[in-house]
Amino acid sequence: MAATALGAPARRIWPIGVGRVDLMLVILLSMTAMAICLFNGKALSPQVYDTFNIYFQADPPRVISNMTERWSPYQNRTVAHPLFSITALSSVKALALLGLPPMQAIGLLLMLAAAVSAGGFHVAMRLMGLAPAAAAGFTLALLASAGFLHWYAFIETYAFSATGIVLMLIFTCSMRSLPRAGWIVASAASVAMLITNWGLGLAAAFFRLPFRQFLLVSGGAFLLVSAVSAVQMKLLHRAAFWLDPRIIVKEKTYAGPKMHAAGMAWHPSISARNALLMPGVVPSPQRADMQTEIGSSTVVTNQFAPLGQWGVAGGIAAAAWLVLLAGGVAGTLADRQRRPIGLALGLFLASKILFHSVYGEITFLYAADIAVAALAFAALGWFSPYRKAVVGALILFIAVGSIHNERQFLTAAKLSNQIALDKQHGRASGI
Repeated sequence: MAATALGAPARRIWPIGVGRVDLMLVILLSMTAMAICLFNGKALSPQVYDTFNIYFQADPPRVISNMTERWSPYQNRTVAHPLFSITALSSVKALALLGLPPMQAIGLLLMLAAAVSAGGFHVAMRLMGLAPAAAAGFTLALLASAGFLHWYAFIETYAFSATGIVLMLIFTCSMRSLPRAGWIVASAASVAMLITNWGLGLAAAFFRLPFRQFLLVSGGAFLLVSAVSAVQMKLLHRAAFWLDPRIIVKEKTYAGPKMHAAGMAWHPSISARNALLMPGVVPSPQRADMQTEIGSSTVVTNQFAPLGQWGVAGGIAAAAWLVLLAGGVAGTLADRQRRPIGLALGLFLASKILFHSVYGEITFLYAADIAVAALAFAALGWFSPYRKAVVGALILFIAVGSIHNERQFLTAAKLSNQIALDKQHGRASGI
């Protein structure tokens, strides 16, 4: 075997691209993702979607209204989710032409988001240069993550915003030159469902492209999103321009210091810990009465879970998760060619962790977006001197984390179903 300049055996160089084997893997992984989404979706009672704040303070009535009603009073959330309303509503209306009722259409869209995320993530990993088996392994880790298992089966915006991240990852991670028009569309897709996710679009273009191309791609994405946003304002009731400062300033309601002053629990160190760990692994959820921005609510939460509540399996999976992230750091430092990928992903993850240490009450609400980017970052460990340790942690995370996280999801679903029932009989608080 040939030796490198340092005297170590040269590793096999896999072709950077997608072949027939990858096509089969994409199909299998996408079908697996859809099956998980379908199975977990059935664990949730329809009554859960009739109320606010039950499931980790998610707002399914608002989201369902956004997806099904042009005249919805909730269309003003277009500042946080710039193009979610027009994209989701038009998709549901298109599926209605095929005879699908609204809730079935929404369920199908969640399954399609899961399929695109799984298939697209595998493609991104292959374009980064991972071997087919390694790319499939990191994709399976995504499907085993708490962020995926909890949020791709639940009607909210997060499955769709995470899918936008995956589309951006294809361009962020590719060691091949891809069309600039594609970069513009991918950057727009990253911000379309959740405004803070543009952090990846901007960071990827900055670190991966010449500065003039960075300006071209970012400016093009801004103009594209702005143009669609202007159309959305004309078509949807109360829809605002995606960068309307009058609406943006209202987001301070969900800032930690503001919530703390209003009597709500907030600890930035715990929020930062949760943003780092919970996209991968979660502790056991609990039923609790929490003070929220709309008053007291009975919710399912894991925000203030002590370390003992993670259990043995959760502790093992969390340790494997941290090893994977450490592998990403090592890969970024060791592989000069792929360092811009690591810098873009690392900056995005750091910004999300910092942001959610001061924004939002239950940090796990935002786990799906972080999980996708975190595992792409972890995949850089494949190119580090510690590949064997990374592979071991990957196998351990898939084996232990998948079972542990699924159990926590089913527990959360059961608790949510009971709270929804109790609300109907006055035994739980909230609206």
